[in-house]
Amino acid sequence: MKALKIMQPKLWVFLMLPMLLQLMSCSKDSNASPDNQVQPDLQLGFDTSFATFGDYVKSEDKVYVDKNLRQVEKSKAVYYLKRELLGRDIVPNDDETGNYWEDRKYFKGTPVLLFFYEYYRVDNNQLHFAVNVSELENTNTYMFHGKALWASNDKPLAQGAYSIGELDGDFTVYNPNGSVKDQFGFDRGRKYSNMQKAEDVYKPLIGKWEAVAAQDGNFKMVSQVYELNSNGSINFYPITYLGSGGAVPAWRPVDGETIKTLGSWKYTGQSSNSGSMELFFKGNSIMKGTLSIVSGTQFKLKPTWVDDHFKNENSFKELTFNKK
Repeated sequence: MKALKIMQPKLWVFLMLPMLLQLMSCSKDSNASPDNQVQPDLQLGFDTSFATFGDYVKSEDKVYVDKNLRQVEKSKAVYYLKRELLGRDIVPNDDETGNYWEDRKYFKGTPVLLFFYEYYRVDNNQLHFAVNVSELENTNTYMFHGKALWASNDKPLAQGAYSIGELDGDFTVYNPNGSVKDQFGFDRGRKYSNMQKAEDVYKPLIGKWEAVAAQDGNFKMVSQVYELNSNGSINFYPITYLGSGGAVPAWRPVDGETIKTLGSWKYTGQSSNSGSMELFFKGNSIMKGTLSIVSGTQFKLKPTWVDDHFKNENSFKELTFNKK
């Protein structure tokens, strides 16, 4: 079983580098406790009590570690580590300064290597945990940073991510049959949920809905999609269509990867066919509005408040959503 390998270069290197240098310095301090590396067990259904940063002396092909992923001698090991080099930190595009050559100058010589770590059980050679990692070049210092996968009996147990050694991003926990057991997230160490109790979910709204958000004649159209899931989570994202022109254009979606944003939704009924709708992202409210149910396949949503980070020119337009 392989976890998804995702490299995440760009501005985070400026944050990562000082921390890795500090870790290297601390590792030489005889008073430093190795227990400081180990994160707490948060009882999430998968193990989080890992040493997410520290040092590995790589004198052999395999690095042997204990249950907290701290290096030990082979006879005491619970897991062994396989490392795969993904590459050296690459020069980013001009998103940061607007000038590619300035970025190239700043990132030239950045001593960060990107690795993919896989931890296997010593007793049965099954994958237990895999994660993207950054290492400080020419040292033994490492730090978890990127996508992560937990496994049990050769099946995915959970997937999530780390940011500079801390749990961060969206997490999904799976049942043994592969179905979703739980969904939640971490925002700089703060846990939030993307799920509700089954009795709190308004079932008539469950499904995939799409509304036209903006249209430029018969040549371009942007829609808003809500995937309202039965567990109270939501995937929301826009889709851009190009039209063929003419009186009755044929619309086709623009090719490209659809980036879905995961959050949660809550509908509170105020009458038989209307109520309030609230959307959440990372546990924080981002939109409140009034919702009118037209039929089993259509509803209208009029936002009354939108968080500043999610506002655009169409934020307060009433949208008519049709079930897909």
